[in-house]
Amino acid sequence: MHYLSIGDVARVTGVAVSAIRYYEEQGLLPKPDRLANNRRCYGDETLGAVAFIAAARKASMSLGSIRELQDQLKRSSQSCQQAAEIVGNAISDITRQIVELQKARTHLSKVATACSPSLCDGGCSVPQTMREAW
Repeated sequence: MHYLSIGDVARVTGVAVSAIRYYEEQGLLPKPDRLANNRRCYGDETLGAVAFIAAARKASMSLGSIRELQDQLKRSSQSCQQAAEIVGNAISDITRQIVELQKARTHLSKVATACSPSLCDGGCSVPQTMREAW
């Protein structure tokens, strides 16, 4: 078996070393083997697991959802329905975030429109406009 250092895993997957350690602490990755000098060493299967987590995080999935999905995928005898529900919940979360971001954009657009140098008479209106626009 080919072993990789944590730095190698980070370079190959594009995931920060600190994130890999955090995923280990959160139980998303198995505890790595240790060399005689106590350095972590990873097998090729860890690359796949880190890449999976990275892809799920890029899709805005929470660590809890990723953990649920990993657990579901480990039980291969289970139907895909539960995995689909987990992904569907992640989609619902993203949809809620999009709605909130659209509200924030609308709010900031109102502030930007109200905040024009030609309208300022010696004082900035941003604090007042922020409160009124929201």
